[in-house]
Amino acid sequence: MPGNKFVAEEVLADIPGVSSVTPLTEFNERGIDPKIFKTLRVIASHEKQKWRLLVSIPRSFPVSLPPIHLENAQDYQPMGHVNWQGNICYKDNQGLVADIRNPEAVLTGCLLEALRTLHQHYNDVSRHDLWVDYEDYWESLPAEPHVTMCLIEQTDDLKELTHIERVQFYEI
Repeated sequence: MPGNKFVAEEVLADIPGVSSVTPLTEFNERGIDPKIFKTLRVIASHEKQKWRLLVSIPRSFPVSLPPIHLENAQDYQPMGHVNWQGNICYKDNQGLVADIRNPEAVLTGCLLEALRTLHQHYNDVSRHDLWVDYEDYWESLPAEPHVTMCLIEQTDDLKELTHIERVQFYEI
């Protein structure tokens, strides 16, 4: 964690569009993670859309980027780059270079990129990126494993599937 001069709450509060930053003491909604230094609830607007986010500052920040979650993900339709638990995939970390001497700019960039990602995929009517990343989204769902048979041809159009539970097959 950077020196005492870095205060994540102040950095986030200074970002345009951020209306509220609240430290969550003893936050354990998604379980205690010893790698996380602190989690902050951030209310921010981007392009007239308001978002409730959870920004978790890792102990290794800024070497490791903060996980950012959409706090109320269940209130939205599935969208690309946001898994069922609300984790926003705002940056591909492969080959990423961050200026660890400037944690304020790193944190600001992360939040702005997360907001841009949400805006882009919330407004993606075709849900193209969700379709492309559907395997990752599916794997994030909290379900017991089961075999699924699909009788739908793959096209570029989004289709809604209905899951029927308690279907049993009997051998004759």
